[in-house]
Amino acid sequence: MYANPFFDHEDFVARTLEATVKLFSGDTSALRVMSLRAKSTIDSGLELPSTWLQYRLGLTESEARVVWLLIAHELCPETRKLIRDMATESSLDPTFDVIRRVVYGTGASLKTWKELGPEGKLRRLEIIERTDGNGEVAEQRQTFKIARRVLALAHGDTGIDPELDGSGGYIRNAVLRAAFLAADDELPIATTHLERAARLEYEAMGKLSYIRE
Repeated sequence: MYANPFFDHEDFVARTLEATVKLFSGDTSALRVMSLRAKSTIDSGLELPSTWLQYRLGLTESEARVVWLLIAHELCPETRKLIRDMATESSLDPTFDVIRRVVYGTGASLKTWKELGPEGKLRRLEIIERTDGNGEVAEQRQTFKIARRVLALAHGDTGIDPELDGSGGYIRNAVLRAAFLAADDELPIATTHLERAARLEYEAMGKLSYIRE
């Protein structure tokens, strides 16, 4: 099915944020149309960094909606207001419960549990991050935000993370970059991908890499 391509990355992000607002009324079709238009845009040769996570890491449709919901929370005042109106807890960031109801519906499901759980791709690759600390907080009260390096992609910044610190941040970014490299090769993540990713991240810091080729 052909869909009109976007003019540029900014157009794609703006339209997708508008489509994300419609999730609150239960309309998922708008985001599906955005996905079709994104594929047409990419096929025409225009790069859309915001789509990398979904296509290179193989995010499901619902995982992609979670990502856009949290991006919209950062960039769209209307979305922030809708999230606050739905919240039953006093918190600055969206709770597990709000994300579940907006993206997955009101009922309990195994898919929700797996995708939003600590072993799900979104949290394991730190695409989304908990903001309530790591204490024993009830599941529905846990709060989340989009990772800063993912928000950078929404702004068209392909550097993954401009604030590498050589330790935890460096390791997280190297793992995510390795996932991208493996996805491009259509293979599971292997040592070679991790080594290449580590070398690229180290070079991005302006330092020489001694990791073997």
